[in-house]
Amino acid sequence: MSVGMLVLAAILARCGGAAARAGQKPDPLLRVLGGVLSAGGAWLLAASAGAWSPCWPALALGFIAGVADLLPQRRFIRPFSDGLVVVVAGLLSTPAVPLFALSMSVVLAVGLGLVIDRALKRLAVIWRGVLVGIPVAAVALAVVLKIDDLRTFAGWYGSRTHQVGVTFAQPGERVTLSTGTVAYFARPDVAGPVPGAVLFHGAHRDGARQAAACVFRRALLQAGVAVLSVDHPGFGASPAPSISYPIEEWDPLPAAQAALAALRDRVGQQRIILVGHSLGAIDVFRLLADGADVDGAIVAGTGIGDITPTEDYWYAIFNEPRRLDPWMPRDKWRALNDRYYMPAVFIERILPDRYPMLFVRLGSERLAARPFRTAAWAALPQPKQACTLTYATHNFTAIGEAGLILGETSVTRDLADQVALFVREVHLLPR
Repeated sequence: MSVGMLVLAAILARCGGAAARAGQKPDPLLRVLGGVLSAGGAWLLAASAGAWSPCWPALALGFIAGVADLLPQRRFIRPFSDGLVVVVAGLLSTPAVPLFALSMSVVLAVGLGLVIDRALKRLAVIWRGVLVGIPVAAVALAVVLKIDDLRTFAGWYGSRTHQVGVTFAQPGERVTLSTGTVAYFARPDVAGPVPGAVLFHGAHRDGARQAAACVFRRALLQAGVAVLSVDHPGFGASPAPSISYPIEEWDPLPAAQAALAALRDRVGQQRIILVGHSLGAIDVFRLLADGADVDGAIVAGTGIGDITPTEDYWYAIFNEPRRLDPWMPRDKWRALNDRYYMPAVFIERILPDRYPMLFVRLGSERLAARPFRTAAWAALPQPKQACTLTYATHNFTAIGEAGLILGETSVTRDLADQVALFVREVHLLPR
């Protein structure tokens, strides 16, 4: 469905681009607008093939194509430039999309462009206005509907807008673990054996398909690491126990252990790290405290501190993403939370000098969260190191809606660079 939405949006943008250049009298402004709209459609086609790339190359190429469209011999300029946009978007994606995977999008961009240009060549003025207005209005409507989420983007209204990308959530090959928990396996596009990572997501009902998890997965793949993304019990496609079951049935550790075993079966003797964001960091700490046979860990968006002042918030965070109806009784939730979801307890049990750890600081996260992050960093045992993603919010400056991911692609690239550096330092990848 999300891929279809991207293709439909691409067709609308391409129709708008063709409509802007229709007619016998060349209008420079309309020609440039048409070039930008057409390039935007090609960029969306690349996204439908899995590309996660910034919008600025497409806009630049569209502007150039719009200017070139004023030349006398211009028949094939727009379709050719559309195909070029798809290729460039695939190459600049994080991770890069293989050219063979882009081939269908290139053919569609060029062929669709030729057909639409020919069909709309002599379009009436009123219909030209309608077709140009549809993609513009759609973008404006999306901004209005998601205005609160868009404000979380670092620099959304400033100098970082050119780094925005769009794609669809693609966690990988679905795997059902021995516990019934659902996970997804994805491997980087490289030959030979590769190290692996078990990725645990934050507290969002989409589980491994949430925006932050998609960003982290792409960063790991870009760094050359195979990823098994786990839907925490009750999130995503993983079933939750009944609220009538005893607390022991709600223990997430067996699912995490099953995920680690499943990844071990896939990567063999290659080294494995644990990766956790927000709620997922607790899964990482729990496995490390349990003495898991892994070679390191990466955590982001985690903290420790007293949750009593905001107990109602955390009570809702437990029940709503798991879609529990009715909600778990509060007393039972307190007991369960104290036993399985208190990171400080598990951090204290992690053996020092055993697990190298990378602590990712999110530079554009809300200020109120920073004392909890600082406390978690101080409590973690050595060896540890920290890095800061300057433009990253708590969800890595990305939002998700209807299976689509919108966010700042530079954050993903910066995270991939830090991951690659860390795994080299702990000898997970060759230098």
